[in-house]
Amino acid sequence: MRSSGAPGADDLANMFFYYAEHESVFAGARDPEAVRRLNPRLQDFATWLAEHHDAFKGL
Repeated sequence: MRSSGAPGADDLANMFFYYAEHESVFAGARDPEAVRRLNPRLQDFATWLAEHHDAFKGL
């Protein structure tokens, strides 16, 4: 990500690094069931990606 040269690539790389290195802090502060009550259509990433994988072909 960082080497892509895309605008904001450093910021996105930092965000992904934080998520990977501090998952318990990032994810632990969120209650997925509470979020699902607010938004019943919430999907986990694997489900979302399975539904949208065609949009990423050829990138």
